[in-house]
Amino acid sequence: MTKEKFIIPLYDTTIKYLIKSERTGPIIFKLIYSLTGIDLSDYVMIDQELNTGNTKTKDYRLDFLFKKGRTLVNLEINYELSDWSRRKGYNYLWRLAGSGYGTGGKYTEKEVIHIAINNASFKEDKNATLLKYRFKEDDCNTVITGVKSYEIYLKNYSGIKYNGSNEIETLLSMLTATSKEEMKEIVGNYKEGAIIMSELEKLALNDEFNIYYDHEAIYKKDLNEKYDEGRESGLAEGLEKGRNSGLAEGRKSGLAEGSNKEKLAIAKLMLQGKESLDKIVKYTGLSINQLNTLL
Repeated sequence: MTKEKFIIPLYDTTIKYLIKSERTGPIIFKLIYSLTGIDLSDYVMIDQELNTGNTKTKDYRLDFLFKKGRTLVNLEINYELSDWSRRKGYNYLWRLAGSGYGTGGKYTEKEVIHIAINNASFKEDKNATLLKYRFKEDDCNTVITGVKSYEIYLKNYSGIKYNGSNEIETLLSMLTATSKEEMKEIVGNYKEGAIIMSELEKLALNDEFNIYYDHEAIYKKDLNEKYDEGRESGLAEGLEKGRNSGLAEGRKSGLAEGSNKEKLAIAKLMLQGKESLDKIVKYTGLSINQLNTLL
């Protein structure tokens, strides 16, 4: 008997469907409101293209961009969180904050909010579940107005089950589920959770949706395998050299070579995805000359 396919909620393909769906979108918005006080149901979803201002590079594509009056909200979903993806989110925040300049140097004042839902734990404090950022000067505590950020960390909610009153914790726990059996245990008799489960089951049978979902799953799998291969290969080579020149030096060399091979593996995948050279340089730290060797 073929095992029933489980659709992972936090994949880009999935969460974009859930947020845009009339059945599940309001549930996701309620979750975000309970954590941030921002009601995205009052906002309009707009084009996610963020102009770089550079004609030689591709524009950025945000996960979700919402607007109400002069307020912009950038919602980012990180199924796999890394340091560079976290920095990328803040890069988007500041680009949005500076995007109101018109002709003649006039600036349209606005508020810009960044919300990141991260399928991870916060490295500096494993118990943290919600981080709120304002940006201020160190000495006199002057706050930069109109710019703020929320980071939601999901790992501490993993495995929490519905008990009749913990709706928000249950929704957060559902987002971390990796199997249908796990999600059933989490949801129990929670009605809104059952609605999300029902939509995920429908998506598993939707051929058009699965073309995009499977492509994303393969891409993530390839990226992780290349990352692991580069790390293992680099460490092995460096440690072998270290046996001849000293363990400490060899370990240092291995880490450096492993890091470089990780970057090259990621660069290869980005090239296959038709990403611009400027973007690859920015995200990997490799030089144009190094990329030319791959080409």
